[in-house]
Amino acid sequence: MVLGDVLHNTAQIENTDWVSRADIDPVQTRITRRDLMDRLEQEGIPVAAVHLGPGQALAG
Repeated sequence: MVLGDVLHNTAQIENTDWVSRADIDPVQTRITRRDLMDRLEQEGIPVAAVHLGPGQALAG
């Protein structure tokens, strides 16, 4: 899955409540990010995140 604007840095993977200026609706951002991170982890879905720098990979 390509995450697009769901994440802006790796810290937001574990800190799903952190928002950026680009997040227009902070409340919905937190809900969406938390739910998506939970689903990705539970289902083991591989991801690509466009805003993370090269060489930043996490396996879990």
